[in-house]
Amino acid sequence: MLLFYSMKNPSFPEYIFSSESGILCLDVHMDHPYLVVVGHYDGNVAIYNLKKPNSQPSFRSSAKSGKHTDPVWQVKWQKDDMDHNLNFFSVSSDGRIVSWTLVKSELIHTDVIKLKVEDSTTEGLEGLQIHTVGCGTAFDFHKEIDYLFLVGTEEGKIYKCSKSYSSQFLSTYDAHSMAVDAVSWNPYHTKVFMSCSSDWTVKIWDHTIKTPMFIYDLNSAVGDVAWAPYSSTVFAAVTTNGKVSAPFLTQLTPY
Repeated sequence: MLLFYSMKNPSFPEYIFSSESGILCLDVHMDHPYLVVVGHYDGNVAIYNLKKPNSQPSFRSSAKSGKHTDPVWQVKWQKDDMDHNLNFFSVSSDGRIVSWTLVKSELIHTDVIKLKVEDSTTEGLEGLQIHTVGCGTAFDFHKEIDYLFLVGTEEGKIYKCSKSYSSQFLSTYDAHSMAVDAVSWNPYHTKVFMSCSSDWTVKIWDHTIKTPMFIYDLNSAVGDVAWAPYSSTVFAAVTTNGKVSAPFLTQLTPY
């Protein structure tokens, strides 16, 4: 179910939307806050409209329209395209980063990149080259460079990607020993991003360097991290043992 609460009544939701499949992630549109995109466990994505409070999404992907074949772990609205059509991205365990555009009440999909585990090519029948698919778990888009984004994977790697290049990565970081649960660009330092993982660590990176600047061990799997909106050097983290750790202070120097 998808529930929306009012601060005036935190005990019962204002809106209730039922779903045929578990909802793993969501994102509210900045300019149209009544539009909410969600990612489903069955690989579908859907758009709910709070102006139409019924149980069905206004738009939903399908097997014919390019749905993911594995759970969708993150969705994020993007800027409208040049024709002013709504646009969002999704990442899934099937290794696809997909751009979705709402054109004439229809969701049109474009595969932006297909994650592949490097150095994993094997030769199948009749000499066919078989690549091991990387499982996408999280992504984040650069705050100033529109085409640049990061993708975290279940294998622990982080890929720096471009919307313009679908066949290769700009950079690969051997970031963690277990799944990357979140990646986040620093809102003030354009070179800096942060990652967290089930390997108990939070790491701070300069995207031009392949090794982390700071490593924090939190003694439990780290499920999510967030930069403070008021400072470039403060962040918070949550771990699977139920603890919220904040604030952390880093010693970032101005670029």
